[in-house]
Amino acid sequence: MREVYFRCAKAIVRANLWEQEALVDRSIMPSLVKILMDQMHPGQSKGKIGELEQTIAHRLQATLY
Repeated sequence: MREVYFRCAKAIVRANLWEQEALVDRSIMPSLVKILMDQMHPGQSKGKIGELEQTIAHRLQATLY
């Protein structure tokens, strides 16, 4: 990656992205699949979410580059 364009510099400043105290431990954050499934299909089983997470991980590894 050579360049990154931010839409609003104020959002970056307000987020305090460079401060260690502002970082959230990733182990307590839900996965992207969990977030999307909770919004699109509430009540989906954990097994289905786990299956989708594995599928996405496999696709990223196999097709990212």
